[in-house]
Amino acid sequence: MKKSIFLAAAGICFISSCTVFQHPTKTQADLDRDRKECERFVVDNPDPNKTCKYGADSCVTCEAVKRCLEERKGWKRVRN
Repeated sequence: MKKSIFLAAAGICFISSCTVFQHPTKTQADLDRDRKECERFVVDNPDPNKTCKYGADSCVTCEAVKRCLEERKGWKRVRN
């Protein structure tokens, strides 16, 4: 239950942050899929250096998801 609430909050945070990503070969559907995979990755692999709890670290989580999209999925952040 906590994970689903956390993923929903991460998605809202991601959408509301006005971040735009581009990839030379991927579509918007690919971005949506990659974003969901990154959200799950961030939830399943929390940063041990962060002391925030679920729900309290939405901005930290958003940055972690964005970093995952860039580093793991090859997206480039063009506006934040």
